[in-house]
Amino acid sequence: MRYDKRKKDLTLPMLSATQFINFLVNSCGYVQGEAVLVGVSGGVDSVVLCDLLNSNNIPFAIAHVNFRLREKESDEEEIFVAALAKKYNIPFYLERCTPETFTATNENSIQAGARKIRYRFFELISKQNEFKKIAIAHHKDDSIETALLNFARGTGVKGLTGINPVNGNVIRPLLGSTRAEIIEYAKENNIAWREDSSNATDKYSRNRFRHHLLPYLMAEIPQAYAGFDASFNRLTETEELVHGAMELWAKSCCDFKDNSIQISIEEVSKFPKSNYFLLFFLRKNGFKEIQIAAVLNLLKGNSGTQFFSSTHRLIKDRTSLFLITKNTATENAVEDSFIFYEEQYTGVIPNKEWMAIVDASTITLPFLVRKWENGDKLIPLGMQGHRNVSDILNELKLPLHKKEMASVVLCGDEIVWVPGYRIADKFRVKPNTSSILRLLFNTKNDDV
Repeated sequence: MRYDKRKKDLTLPMLSATQFINFLVNSCGYVQGEAVLVGVSGGVDSVVLCDLLNSNNIPFAIAHVNFRLREKESDEEEIFVAALAKKYNIPFYLERCTPETFTATNENSIQAGARKIRYRFFELISKQNEFKKIAIAHHKDDSIETALLNFARGTGVKGLTGINPVNGNVIRPLLGSTRAEIIEYAKENNIAWREDSSNATDKYSRNRFRHHLLPYLMAEIPQAYAGFDASFNRLTETEELVHGAMELWAKSCCDFKDNSIQISIEEVSKFPKSNYFLLFFLRKNGFKEIQIAAVLNLLKGNSGTQFFSSTHRLIKDRTSLFLITKNTATENAVEDSFIFYEEQYTGVIPNKEWMAIVDASTITLPFLVRKWENGDKLIPLGMQGHRNVSDILNELKLPLHKKEMASVVLCGDEIVWVPGYRIADKFRVKPNTSSILRLLFNTKNDDV
């Protein structure tokens, strides 16, 4: 029998205080007595949320953003929400937007800009007034719409699990309820609300899903809500399994540094289905558009091959891939990484690559520290002829990013030390050395 949306579905469970409280506590982690800041637009969902909180004696306040996108209608919604706060005798927090407010978000769409403004305002009010939770009135239909949109746009498993009831301090206590249940609750309890005229248009993709696809699904599959719930639970379990497998892969194949990750090509080749783990790992680190064919070509490619994302740089070396975070300390002034001090020579030579000692009598201060340049040369310790710094770094078979990061410490025009790699013979300590300068570079390094 085809579902007739004109008739009340008597099998539809009614939204009750018990149902609401159980979801609030068990799924949203609410602790009794915590004050909640509620984002209220004036629509039925957020207004019903306020009524449920009030009827269950849960302390809350209201925050509202007037985006001023619909002129008089937006102002009327502000007045309505302010009156709602007055009715409950609770604090009311208001943000009014201007065109400049949207411009400052640097978003490409009004919807994305509005979302950033809304959550930024809620977070600000929450911190200023010590609200433990920010409640948003998303419901089960919103979660299904999100999953379907993500599926249509191309997403991983996580994007198919719908909306989470908890995201940091943001909770969504109505995710266990359908939009139909919420509207029925409002009607049964004589609750007034405002209708946003933009929700009626098919201008936005989410509205088209809401107006056409979801009603069709529910008409064809009356048990669709239960089916989506089951699918979300299974996909969440799958996501947890993937996360666990990724942790095992990363432990086997990756060496994590402060600002970079070294991925062993040999270990990648040993791990079952490792190419797909690598693909997943790269996508999680900014390489959204990379495909499995590109990963395979990368593993077989020449040393020095590079890929770039908005956040990372990926470099292929002989035996490893190096994933480097952009705009990190490696790009800061190298002078900040260098210190030295004078002490008496005890005859002990340090065996640490980021530490060196030189004969103090051979040094005329100040030191100059900079990145190495083409043409830089020195006579390395124990040798007689000059060697180019570039040749020394190449012979050490350093990966590209480490060669780029290499620095030199100079005294006058002469290189004293290539930190981590070579010291100049001229400045070495001798049997008759009495005073030394201890040089340290990159003092955050574990080897120092």
